[in-house]
Amino acid sequence: MTEHHPVFAETLTTPERKAAHRSIIFSACLSSSPSIMLSNSAIIMVFVSMLGMTDTFKMFTSSMEAFSTTLLLIPCAFLADRVGWKRLLHISTIIATISFVVLGMAPWFYSYAKTITWISCAIFAMSSPLFNGAWMPLIDGVILKEERGAFFSKLRVTWQTCCMSYIFLIGYLIGNDPPIWLLQIIIMVTGIISYFRIIFVRKIPEAPSGLREKRPEFFTALRTSASNAPLSGFSVYLFCLNLASQATIPLTYVYLISYLNVSEDTVVIISSLTLAGTIFGCWIGGPLLKIFGTRNLLLCIHFAYAAVNLTLFALDLEAELMKTTVTALLVFYGTLVALASIIITVETFALARPGNKAMAIAFCSTFVSAGSALSRSFTSLAIGSGILAPVWAWGGREFTHFQTIYLVCGVAILLACMMLVLVPAVVPKNDNYYEPS
Repeated sequence: MTEHHPVFAETLTTPERKAAHRSIIFSACLSSSPSIMLSNSAIIMVFVSMLGMTDTFKMFTSSMEAFSTTLLLIPCAFLADRVGWKRLLHISTIIATISFVVLGMAPWFYSYAKTITWISCAIFAMSSPLFNGAWMPLIDGVILKEERGAFFSKLRVTWQTCCMSYIFLIGYLIGNDPPIWLLQIIIMVTGIISYFRIIFVRKIPEAPSGLREKRPEFFTALRTSASNAPLSGFSVYLFCLNLASQATIPLTYVYLISYLNVSEDTVVIISSLTLAGTIFGCWIGGPLLKIFGTRNLLLCIHFAYAAVNLTLFALDLEAELMKTTVTALLVFYGTLVALASIIITVETFALARPGNKAMAIAFCSTFVSAGSALSRSFTSLAIGSGILAPVWAWGGREFTHFQTIYLVCGVAILLACMMLVLVPAVVPKNDNYYEPS
């Protein structure tokens, strides 16, 4: 994803390039819903709840994709060069479609329903790094350098808007106390629809071998990324921040379902509103970055993460007001997550050395995913192991184990401030490669 890609893009006519951009957008819109359902929506949580699965598994489903990305993204990026970008995209699409359809069929396996659910979610999660390992090199080849910022912003807003609308529609259709067969149909149809992304993938022009980046040997590229002190420091900071902050949204969905007894359709709609907050964050991220700069915006996001978690810990309101306030906090948190993702993208490109961008991006993404995966997994284990008291009292108030986790997350985010010294945008003096835009 360095100089050779723009060279190939420049060999395409403007209509050819625009047609490729449309294909990329259509493909992303078709493929994103299953991933969002598993990792950042309440739909799968409601489904597994109907199968009698515990709060622990509800939380763990949201971490599966991040775990797979942590373990497999770097190897998949190199596998894509050897297997072929479009071939690997096709293989991963078939795996994703079949696994999601089987997930919808899980209740038909009766006593094996829970096992089939586990396996289906895990296989779908593993298809994600397979797809992403080939997706970014393919699409980067048809985008001019000067088009990248505007195009990726448009791409993200478009597919997230599609997901938000789709999930909101599902929440409206399923109503209160939906039958499990209705969710089965929704999951299977979503999986089948995602297969059609391959139609648009085939339409994206592929850079000929002569114009592709000559990638360094695997371990050489990995050593180059690891020895880049600012990149490694930034990655470690992101790991710590995500470890402390990325359980909040899925934990709150479980909190709404299991403790506040909010109806299934309402929780699904709330999850779509959270995604709307993410879209809003993508929309305002660029202008805010120009106005405040990376350093100031990152500091605001960091402390806002802590403030939301500590507010969720302290909330004690009447039921209807509680639901409204929690929803507003989720929407705001979604906005923060989107702003953080923009900063991560900008800083990663600034820190990646020319000739090693693919590995640098995969290296940083692995740390980001590892933090998210462990955050949600630790939360899942804390809920399931019984290590936390279900209810405890302080200052004349009762708190649940959900609020305990919010408190721990809030304090951990504040402690992660010590890692800000590793961020080049915050402490820019270094002798290594750093090219901020």
